Parts: sequence; C-alpha cells; structure tokens
Amino acid sequence: MSSRFYILGAGAIGLFHAHHIRTLLHSPVTLLLRSPTLTQFHATNNTLTIRTPDQALIGTSTLDAEEPTPDGPPIENLIICTKSHDTLAALEPITPRLSSTSTILLLQNGVLGVYNHLRRSLSPPSTGGPRILLGITTHGVTLTERFAAVHAGDGETSIGDPESGQAGQDRVNAFLEHVSRAGWSITHSYPEFYQQLLIKLVVNTCLNPLTSLFNTPNGTLTTAHGQHLIHLICKDLSTLFPDLGRSPTELTSHVLDIANRTALNRNSMERDVYAGRRTEVDFLVGYCVELARERGVEVPILEFLWEAVKMREEIGMRMHSGASQTF
Repeated sequence: MSSRFYILGAGAIGLFHAHHIRTLLHSPVTLLLRSPTLTQFHATNNTLTIRTPDQALIGTSTLDAEEPTPDGPPIENLIICTKSHDTLAALEPITPRLSSTSTILLLQNGVLGVYNHLRRSLSPPSTGGPRILLGITTHGVTLTERFAAVHAGDGETSIGDPESGQAGQDRVNAFLEHVSRAGWSITHSYPEFYQQLLIKLVVNTCLNPLTSLFNTPNGTLTTAHGQHLIHLICKDLSTLFPDLGRSPTELTSHVLDIANRTALNRNSMERDVYAGRRTEVDFLVGYCVELARERGVEVPILEFLWEAVKMREEIGMRMHSGASQTF
C-alpha cells in the first residue's frame, strides 16, 4: 500500500484529518484543491495551522497540494470530506486515477446516501472498482481562516467497512491498520457500525433541519415546542429503522441530550441556508424519505421536513442571488 493520502474537501474536517495523518503517521498528504484555492494554499507555504479555542498552537503541517485532474499517479488512499452534494462532481476529475488498488474513506455528513450514489457511479470491487469505507467523526473543528482551524472539542474518528469480504480486502486491512496508528477507531462488525451511523443520522435529521428553519442554535430546540417537534420526527425515524430497537421516546431523549451538550452550536445546514448555499438535506432527510418510499413506509413528518428545508434553501439562494423575493 502506498503511504500517500489524498484529501478531497479542504474544510475544517478535511484539514484536521490531513494534519492528523501528517503528524501522527508521518505519511505524505496531498490536498486536492481547485484554483484559486490552490494559489491561496501556496501563499501559506503549503502550511495549515491547528489551534485550541484560546488560540494556543496545537501544531502546523506542511502538505503537498495539486489540482484534481485525471492526469497524475494512481490514487490508492483517498479521504473525501466534501459537502455530500458536491461529492460526485468533485470526484469526477480524478476518477480515472482510481482502480482496484484504491481505498476511499467517506468522512462526511450523510455518508449512507453518498455511499449509495457512489456505488451507482463507480465500478464495484468485483470488476476492478475501488473499495469504499464509511467514517464518523465527533471531533469539534471550525475554520478560522482558509487554512487555519480551531480544534474546539476532542472526539473520535471511527471507520466501518460495508463491503467486508469483497475483492481487495488485503489492501483495505492495510489501510485500516495504518490509520489505526493515528488513534482512529476501527469497528470490525459492520452491523454494529451501521447502528452508529443510524444514530448519527437520527441526530442530524432532527437538529440540522430544525435549526436551519428557525435560524437558531441547537439549545433552542430543548424548549417544550422543540421537544415535541423532535419527538414527531423520531416517530417517523423509529418506524423507518425498526432495527435500531429504540422507541421514539428513547430517540428523542438521545437527540435532546446532544442538543443540550451542543447548545451553542450552529449547524452547517443553518449556516448554508442563510448564506444562500445548497444544503445537505437531500442526503439526510431526503435519504430517509427515499428509503421509506422504497420500503413502502409512511413518513409524513419527514416528507414535510424535506420540502420545508428545500423551500427555505430556495428562498436563501434567491435572496443572495439578487432575484426577486416573490414567487
């Protein structure tokens, strides 16, 4: 296995994990950056900086960087940290550099939906396509400058293998063994990891859309009305995912616990809505609704939530584009 890692998506999570790999594994890291972002990175002498919330220096990393193009050496280790809806377009230029020797780790919101999309567009491992791993991170990281981030809260990065036992298992095992040296957790039972993914999906499907609709931090949703809205969403999710083995009340309690512990946090979906950008709602609520339709399950609250956020997203885009606010 090549020791070089490529990072697609140089936001807070992408930069933080690039720093982890470079400093803890001493592996070469290449950021895949489009111009003019590549020029901006060169202006920093290819250096990214990680600090604590009180601005104490955690460390700096010097990384390689290049534009994502079809020309170049094969990519064996790729970590994708883009916005979920940007994944296919961002991956397209480098797809010719992926092969049966490639391992892709998805470290994004909505990884279950992204995984389904990628599996429809890339060759399967059985016919020479790359293997895909799914990741979850609970590290709290925010950008303060384009290539500077604050590590606001310690967490864990966990990885699961939805394709365990398929072609290329030896190289996947080598990838997992290598990143485990950086302290990343490897869940060898995918059904167990899938449960973690579903719980994260439940939390994001409740908190992200509601905060984006009401322009509020997480803590506001712990009011009586907020709790009732979360419970209604959890009733649909409990029906859709019976394998979770949790009642709507239990799911609601878990979501409210997260909302309390992250009371001041403003979610990326809320920031995107009010900046006039596309959100990741299609890969969170939309994924759930489409799955429910496939399974013949009624999820009216999720249907409404998806449409409401899409409407709010559309209004935000029109306002920021200077278009008329009337329809």
